[in-house]
Amino acid sequence: MDKWELFMRLGFDHITDFEGFDHMLFLLALCAVYQLADWRRWLLAITFFTIGHSLTLFISGMDYLTVNADWIEFLIPVTIFMTGVSNLTKMGQNRLSKLRPILAGIFGLIHGFGFSNYFRMVMIGEDSALSAILYFTLGIEIGQVLIVLIILVLAWALFNAFSVKMRDWNLFVTGIVTGLSVVMMVETFPGF
Repeated sequence: MDKWELFMRLGFDHITDFEGFDHMLFLLALCAVYQLADWRRWLLAITFFTIGHSLTLFISGMDYLTVNADWIEFLIPVTIFMTGVSNLTKMGQNRLSKLRPILAGIFGLIHGFGFSNYFRMVMIGEDSALSAILYFTLGIEIGQVLIVLIILVLAWALFNAFSVKMRDWNLFVTGIVTGLSVVMMVETFPGF
């Protein structure tokens, strides 16, 4: 396997790994307000998340900045909670909002720190950190698109086969994701 394939696969596996389902929960919360036909909008939101994720991965992975891992593990479910809560507001339900991709990018900054220690170990002996991060980022983006497509195809099926309303879908998904994020916040609160 070529190095570019290895790093792309690492990125894909990172985002689709059920052991780190926090990323999937974040994507579920982020995309609960979208429909399949809104592909430009949800793709923009997840791309901003990927950019933020990769930026801090690079900064932290290259030892330019390190942060307390315990606080990052706590802040990741906080970003999921905040995204879920925003889904319940009028502004957060607006699929045309330009704020959603920006918030996704900001939250991506936090999520990127969560993987930086592992990525730093993988980078040992690597000549080109930038190309490794670019391929890793591509793998993340492919994985996210796949996850969101699965979520939105499921939503589309529910909308069409069972006449589920968008509002009901959003409330159901947001309720589950927000509840799980509260449990995760309690479990990861530093010092507990």
